[in-house]
Amino acid sequence: MQTASTEFGDGSNAEVCNRGTVATPPTDSGKKAVFSSILFGPNSREPVKIMVEVPPIFRDLNLDRIVTAIIGGKEEYDLAPFFYTRLRTQEQIRRPREITRDLQNVTLVNPVKSFSDRMRLVHALKKGQAT
Repeated sequence: MQTASTEFGDGSNAEVCNRGTVATPPTDSGKKAVFSSILFGPNSREPVKIMVEVPPIFRDLNLDRIVTAIIGGKEEYDLAPFFYTRLRTQEQIRRPREITRDLQNVTLVNPVKSFSDRMRLVHALKKGQAT
């Protein structure tokens, strides 16, 4: 897997990665953690430019407000870059739609919600904020 932090000609900063992975900022140990997103799929051939800044057109069309409303209450997941990221191939467009459709199935979404709730608890315990 190749990963490179890049500033693009449009002034945006992003991580460019193969196979839908995102290299995160260095951890306390100084190493970069690598997150593999299910959104881009394991067979993604095109590097994905994960946008970490709001694209100017989002502000022009008030899409930044829509994204803020969608991710409200879920800030700890840092979801905004996934909304800002431009999808360039049919596979990159199709994959998130398939995942969204799959998560409409209660049989699948309940275990995902349970996992998410437990991860939230783990993060809260780690920060000393759990009740």
